[in-house]
Amino acid sequence: MKRKGWITLFVLVFLAAAVGGGTYYAHRQASYIITDNARVEAETVTITPEATGRLSQWKVKTGDRVKANDVLGVQKNSRMQTTGQQPGEQEELSSRQIRSPIDGVVIRSRAVSGQAAVSGMPLAMVADLSHPYIQAYIDEDQIREVHKDQSVDVSLDAYPDTAFSGTVSRIGTVAGNPSGDSSLRSSGSSAAEVQRVPVRVRLDGWEGKRAIPGMNATVSIHR
Repeated sequence: MKRKGWITLFVLVFLAAAVGGGTYYAHRQASYIITDNARVEAETVTITPEATGRLSQWKVKTGDRVKANDVLGVQKNSRMQTTGQQPGEQEELSSRQIRSPIDGVVIRSRAVSGQAAVSGMPLAMVADLSHPYIQAYIDEDQIREVHKDQSVDVSLDAYPDTAFSGTVSRIGTVAGNPSGDSSLRSSGSSAAEVQRVPVRVRLDGWEGKRAIPGMNATVSIHR
């Protein structure tokens, strides 16, 4: 085949691929609301002491599994025996147990035995990894097409060869720009920052996989 023939064939193949790719892209956009501004999340609680004192014991570390009401640590609190006494006079120590309010996994532990801990100070975080979900952010101009119980296709960057499914379980009531980018949309003669609405997707079919909070995801919500 002459050189001109090869060039013609190459151009035809390129055009066919471009048309096919464009058709596929158009079909995807028409059939789904798609965003990769999404990540795995889980119900999480921060463990804090109710009073100020010193940790006489701290029993857990990052990665430990705990049950609701398990004792994570013990705190010794100074308590005045009578009102009107000066600090240091006839103080007695009371013990207070610090417990987990939920079943879960300790995903962060900052405490050590012997340290001082003030009321409200974060000591650890416990997450319920048995019920992970996807938190996705949908552009404001598409949110009107999103409804509770819509079917969702989910892919996780950590498992590129696995297709997950899900369902829209909650639609946020406050918009923002969580991605931190500066995307703009035109509105008459002015431009406004694109706002996004948080949408929670219940994740199905994750059994046997490690769905870790913070993992990146892409969601395709069926129109």
